[in-house]
Amino acid sequence: FLIMSYLYKRFQNNLLTKMRQWLRYNMLNILLKSNKENMDEINFPRISSPINRTASVCFMLINIIFSMILPDTSFVLIVAGFLLLTRLELGAIFLTGNLIITAIIALNWNTMYEKNKLAVETEYDNEASLLEIMHNFDKIIYRGQTEYESRIFENKSKEAFEKALDFQKTVENYGLSINLLVSIIVAVLLWS
Repeated sequence: FLIMSYLYKRFQNNLLTKMRQWLRYNMLNILLKSNKENMDEINFPRISSPINRTASVCFMLINIIFSMILPDTSFVLIVAGFLLLTRLELGAIFLTGNLIITAIIALNWNTMYEKNKLAVETEYDNEASLLEIMHNFDKIIYRGQTEYESRIFENKSKEAFEKALDFQKTVENYGLSINLLVSIIVAVLLWS
């Protein structure tokens, strides 16, 4: 077990460490090799944030798969197999509970996805605004627009915070219901 766990973690760390930089490099490379005719009106510094965000999101997704989903799935399958072999009714309760948990996640996935998408798009817009302010910093000060630009950015920051908080609350609520269901399953298994 220790050797397999060590090899698994080593593979995971090696893959994840390389992946973020590899993604950034390839996205930039694709951008550089794209047809110039279609890119005359693009503000290229604004593309930096989506490239970095995409690389970070991919990193987090792969990390979650290797750190949580694969080990948790293996654990559930091993425990289900053990329970089914030792006491069929406990195995059936355990599998039914885990199927209900999977159904809750699957049925609410689109809601969580849409709220996350909205939060990320708002954050991208906020970062692009910040980048635009920084690029035009001297012009904003020279024209006396500091209060105006500051208010606009404050409103965009509040909107980004509210969208992100709404997404986090949604995830927390689903997490609470799933944890409650897991607690009930464990209690039933221990009581039986």
